[in-house]
Amino acid sequence: MTTTLSIIAVVISAVALAASWWLGVRSARAAESSAAEARKVAQLELDRDHEAYRPPQPHNPRFEMSTNPRTGDHNLSFVFTPSRSYRILGESLEGGSRSPLSMNGMVHPAGQEVRVFVQTIRPVRETASVEKLRLRFWPPAAVDEGVEHWTCRCGRPTASDGPAHWEWLVTVETPEDPDYDIMETIG
Repeated sequence: MTTTLSIIAVVISAVALAASWWLGVRSARAAESSAAEARKVAQLELDRDHEAYRPPQPHNPRFEMSTNPRTGDHNLSFVFTPSRSYRILGESLEGGSRSPLSMNGMVHPAGQEVRVFVQTIRPVRETASVEKLRLRFWPPAAVDEGVEHWTCRCGRPTASDGPAHWEWLVTVETPEDPDYDIMETIG
């Protein structure tokens, strides 16, 4: 009788062990599934934050003409004011070529005007030959002084020596130049 009870106890233990193993596998799968869902939710939150930090592209791009007091040339500039501090670099696009843009610094504090030199218009040409501006944005680096420091936690590159964190592509427009009189140029 002891042998029979021992066999029954072993069988019950084996069934309990198998049931426990099976429930453990199900629990592990459920935990893996839950962790995958949590990663998706976390990534959605990071993507939402990334979009919240994106510099809003101006609805009405502001292009201005100004006269260089030294040369008398009429220069075209793109002007905007960021709502947050950014590192900004860019290039002009003309045909199939690209040229680096000149602007008033690389690090731009929130609320301060950014002036991007596009090209000299007059006396060289009547309208801009540059077709588009590609502006690349990054959060400020720790070494940048005089700006609000913040970062985007989305995992995309934040160093300005790599790919852009955010990018604008702006179509260039040549505004009327109230200071330019073609008759003075011809005459």
